[in-house]
Amino acid sequence: MPERTIAFRIDEELHKQIKLRLIETNKTLKDYVTDLIKADLEHKSDSTAQAIKTKTVSEDTETFFNDLFDYILEKQAEREKGKKKE
Repeated sequence: MPERTIAFRIDEELHKQIKLRLIETNKTLKDYVTDLIKADLEHKSDSTAQAIKTKTVSEDTETFFNDLFDYILEKQAEREKGKKKE
């Protein structure tokens, strides 16, 4: 797969912390940053999937209660019509 270059500047203190972390994890900077990005994207994907699932359940629940409310109002109206005819 073709590769792209990403270049950015960070402050000196953060750079030192990253260098120490690379030593601790025995990773290259490229591998470290790539792993962080992949983890973030996977987390976002999981969060998005959960949000979609929650939204679908919420929409289904809302639809159910709206339909139930409409049904109840309809039955009450029918009952009121029946009382007026008597």
